[in-house]
Amino acid sequence: MVKYNWYLGGFVLLLLLSLSTLIYLSQRESYSQISDLHIEQLQEKEHIEILDVKLNNGLDQPFAYVFYKRGYKIGACIVRVINKKLEYSMDLMLNEDNSKPVQVFGIRTGYPYLMIQINDDHLLKEGRYIYATFNQTKWHRFNMDGSRRNYIVSGDYDEASDGRSSIQIYNEKKELIFE
Repeated sequence: MVKYNWYLGGFVLLLLLSLSTLIYLSQRESYSQISDLHIEQLQEKEHIEILDVKLNNGLDQPFAYVFYKRGYKIGACIVRVINKKLEYSMDLMLNEDNSKPVQVFGIRTGYPYLMIQINDDHLLKEGRYIYATFNQTKWHRFNMDGSRRNYIVSGDYDEASDGRSSIQIYNEKKELIFE
């Protein structure tokens, strides 16, 4: 009889542990990769024009930066898909300022990013390369497209900095035309 009670107690304990594990796993957040469809859903829901997107799907918790425009405002949005549900936060929003040749904004902590809007037609026509940095040690270079005014530069977690970020635009002869 004592042996039977011991088995019954062990079985009940095993059942409770299994139930606890199932509850924990069912409530845990699961992250999915962001697709173009998710970006389209965001665009339709928020009535925004998408200017550029940077997907970061190679992480344990994938996310995307979205550079957008709504009316005369431009902004940044962070998008995630958690438990198969689209979640986002409108991080920054500024007035579009066409009087500046290049408008740059973003964050330099966590996974840093810069949103770049080129307003000057001469820079757009002559520019071939954009260099950007968050911490003045690692530089990101990418080619410019004369028909594209908006870009996102994102860094990795190790590049986060309280220092000064900057961008530079070079022409085809590799001459600096904007800093």
